[in-house]
Amino acid sequence: VCIARYRWRLLGEVVSILARLTRATIFTFCTCSAVLAQCDLRIELVNTPASIERGDMLRFDLAVINDCNEALLFDPALLAFTGPTQKTVVLSDEPIFVDSHSRLDHTAWIHTPPLPPLGEYRCEVTLFRNADVVCWDAFEFAVPGPPLFDLIEIEAGTFTMGSPIDEPGRKTDEHPHGVTINIEFGIAPTEVTQATYRQVTGRNPSYFSGCDDCPVEWVNWLDAVQFGNRASELDGLEPVYSGDAADVMWDTEANGYRLPTEAEWAYATRAGTQTAFYSGVHRNDSCADPIVTDIAWYAENSNATTHPVGRLQPNDWGLYDTSGNVREWLWDWYLNYPPPDLIDPIGPNFGTIRVSRGGGFDSSSSECRSAERHRTIRGRIPMTSKERLANLGFRVARTLD
Repeated sequence: VCIARYRWRLLGEVVSILARLTRATIFTFCTCSAVLAQCDLRIELVNTPASIERGDMLRFDLAVINDCNEALLFDPALLAFTGPTQKTVVLSDEPIFVDSHSRLDHTAWIHTPPLPPLGEYRCEVTLFRNADVVCWDAFEFAVPGPPLFDLIEIEAGTFTMGSPIDEPGRKTDEHPHGVTINIEFGIAPTEVTQATYRQVTGRNPSYFSGCDDCPVEWVNWLDAVQFGNRASELDGLEPVYSGDAADVMWDTEANGYRLPTEAEWAYATRAGTQTAFYSGVHRNDSCADPIVTDIAWYAENSNATTHPVGRLQPNDWGLYDTSGNVREWLWDWYLNYPPPDLIDPIGPNFGTIRVSRGGGFDSSSSECRSAERHRTIRGRIPMTSKERLANLGFRVARTLD
């Protein structure tokens, strides 16, 4: 009597399929053994189904290869799930007969249950032959929630970055120049909220705490970078940043969450417009401007506090609050704009001041313009990577495959 080399690749593939359908992450696999006489038996998956093909039924094709010296008859194998819910899945409705030294191709349909409750599960796999247990296997997996961010896909395009010389409130560092975005990216429709930041990091540093739907603030640039890496890990993406606080490096090939570049932020904020705000032209440089009030929480309507994200009018591409609520950290070091006709610029390689963009709850109407650049605190203190302010947060982006 020997131990059959029963390689459960089929069951591994089934587990993988079910895991993907439920956004499951498999943590451990156990081994499986069977006792048969002078036998080499294996099951192979012929193809890996990528989607549900018939209502809530999943099809996969397998081959049972019997190199044993005897014909074998197997009862249906079972997958028994235990955890927050319990579920048993039958791999086939009928027993499978396989002659000796032969191969049997078989199509199986598996009923796919709806997304189970979040939590950790254990799955036990049992194979019967003549009502006796021939093989047993077990694994554990966790069912997480949906992705942390439902990003807006931004297509490639060309736009004018900066502002015209006659725009009210214009600063001298807003020289207009052409920029082309060739690399498609996704960007969050809102700033990162206090609830999401706490979910990822386990803490909420906000000055205006106690409002889960309000943007997180009192985070410095390094906090935002670390958040991006941690959020990437939680969503099964490749972290973007490496290095230490003094020298953070961006792996442009990684697909994880990151800060937008200044060019990406400006392109997504304008959403095809060239006016001072995505809602129209600037009408009043010093007081309340109806064009701004419709899209931004700023000094004239915020009551000196942050507000829940996504409550005002978005731009044509679905981004909220780029003109108000909190300013937003970006990847780039600050520098006067370079010559025009740039392609996918990511800013200078080094510097001392980080750029932030967008208006805040305490901003004047002109400081909420799409072209406004922030590099100092109260007009005099350089904005380094370590600064934390109650009017400064961030939103995430991601390079799309």
